[in-house]
Parts: sequence; structure tokens; C-alpha cells
Amino acid sequence: LLDLIGQAGGYTVDADIKNTRLIRGGRTYVINLFDIIEKGDLGQNVIIDDGDTIDIPELPAFGERVYVMGEVVKQGIYPLKDAQDLLAALSLAGSITRLAKEENTLIVRGYEVGKDPLVMMSDVKAMLRKADLGQNIRLQDGDLVYVPRMLIGDINDWIKNTKPVLELLLYPGRFHAIYTAEGTGVLVR
Repeated sequence: LLDLIGQAGGYTVDADIKNTRLIRGGRTYVINLFDIIEKGDLGQNVIIDDGDTIDIPELPAFGERVYVMGEVVKQGIYPLKDAQDLLAALSLAGSITRLAKEENTLIVRGYEVGKDPLVMMSDVKAMLRKADLGQNIRLQDGDLVYVPRMLIGDINDWIKNTKPVLELLLYPGRFHAIYTAEGTGVLVR
């Protein structure tokens, strides 16, 4: 499935990848591409048969959005109107998991291919336990909130290591051109 989507040029930023539909033999199956890509759930990366139809619907048109990833209960894309600050975004995502290193929560802003984004760190632990509301950063359209599982020592290394994932999430249509060798399906570095 992922190979086919890559050959087709990827999916758009408006794609509802959690509700991808496979239509096979008159039956419809819902596949969560987000779980395949982000959680490595390869059991959902099905083999496509002749005659299958893949439908990736558009997200509801809620306009401006923020992305919440990492050690949260419900990773996803949320409307900015409901997630205007860090605390609201984490609340929409069902809060943090017990494995989270919440004192190293990152907000990535202004990511564009070829440019370094602004990366802000927030100590969510201090915000929640000590009522340090100075850590409650106001979010903007396109911000990515990332709650890590481990402490992040060097933000530049983190950006370098997560750049392919950021590009896939924020510029999914470029996935095919950037990460394959002219449509052969061979991954290149």
C-alpha cells in the first residue's frame, strides 16, 4: 500500500490518512496510514490486488491546524481554534503518556524544506505541577508539538534526525520525489 501511494506522488496535507479506504470485491476496509507510518504497524500495509481501489478522503475543512506527536495518548492533527496553546493541544491529544519526558516538549514552528525551523522547548512538567504558565506557549497554524520519550540534548541533532518525518508529515506530496529513485520504489539517502 505504501509503495502504491508513493508511486502516485504521496498524499496531500489535507488527506485524512487515519481513514484510508481499501475497496476490494465490493467490500470496504478502513486502513490507518498514520499507524503504518508513525507507529510501524506494518500489518495494515496490505498487498494491493488487481481491481482494488484506494480512497484517501480529505480531512474535515477546519482550516488552520496543529500537529501533536510523540508520547501523547492520541497523536494527530487538531484545529488551531481548539488548540490555541500548548496545554489545550495536549488536552485534545488525551494528555501525555507515562513514558513522556514532558520537560523536553518541543514546538516546531515555520518548517519549510531547506530552511531551519524555529524550535521552542517547553517544560510541561513545570507547567502542570508548579502552575508555571510561562511554559504554556501560544500555538500558530502549522505548529508541530512533539513530546519525546527521551531527553533531547541537542536540538540541531533532533531536527537532522527527524527531518524525513517532518517532510513526510508536512509535505506528503513530496515524499515520492524526495525519497524514491525516479519512481522505482528504491529508497535513496
